Amino acid sequence: MKIKTLLNIVVLILVLISAGKAFAGADVFSDFPGTTTIDGGGTIGGAQYDCISIAPTTPDGDVVTGNNQNWEDIRRAFTVTDAYAYVSTSGTTSAITVDINEAGTSILSTKLTIDAGENDSTTAVTPAVISDTALAANAVISVDTDAADSGNTGAGLRVKVCGYYN
Repeated sequence: MKIKTLLNIVVLILVLISAGKAFAGADVFSDFPGTTTIDGGGTIGGAQYDCISIAPTTPDGDVVTGNNQNWEDIRRAFTVTDAYAYVSTSGTTSAITVDINEAGTSILSTKLTIDAGENDSTTAVTPAVISDTALAANAVISVDTDAADSGNTGAGLRVKVCGYYN
């Protein structure tokens, strides 16, 4: 009986170790009003590549203007290589404009835009420009929505800040 119990414990430990390797680097956080996720990625020059995902709305919530709509604090210094915004439902009449801030100061010299009829910022007529790529350890990264679709149809906004930990 004791040997069977011991074997079950060993099998459980092996399963947990395997699961840990499969999900290494993926932490999930729930914040207000949507969710925030840090997705484990690959490596760049030996550094861990991650995307910090911040949701200013719920998955189907209306995109509305406002400052500091959601935030994430980062544990270690982070170098930003890319930034994206996308919506689950596109706006129909005007662009959605989003700003990303570190400790209340924009890291973008040209803000992220999602053009009317589009679902993400990768196809924007005016691409975003990252002016501050170095985020400090323990910094708070927040998202402002500076302009919402004037037709009030845009919904489910999510922003990703991608790069690697230093």
